Amino acid sequence: MRTYLLTMLITLFPLAVPAQEPNAYLGTWTGSMATSGAKVLPLELSITETGGTWRFLRGGTGTRENPCVGKEFPVTVVSRSQAELQFEVKGSSVIQGCVDEPGVLRPVDAQNLEGTLKDGRAIKLTRK
Repeated sequence: MRTYLLTMLITLFPLAVPAQEPNAYLGTWTGSMATSGAKVLPLELSITETGGTWRFLRGGTGTRENPCVGKEFPVTVVSRSQAELQFEVKGSSVIQGCVDEPGVLRPVDAQNLEGTLKDGRAIKLTRK
């Protein structure tokens, strides 16, 4: 009888499992990063659960003669919440002298992110 009651209770009242927070940052984002001298570098950022890639794209005012353009740099996700994503780009692991900075992105809405690198360069991205 006890087993029957226990089975009924478990069936009627399933154990509560905390829901995982959806990761709104997952996916591919395109946009630009401001540089010194009023130049703009187009970029693509792909985010996974734990990392991703950062790639400067051809075009814009700062891509000519830039050896960092077109290369994929590893990104580590340091932390994420609904309010912000903290990450680190490790460009020098691919080419010495390329972007090697932590940064933060904040959602503007479901399709847009804005933020900065640690040195203050502004980033604006749109979901691809």
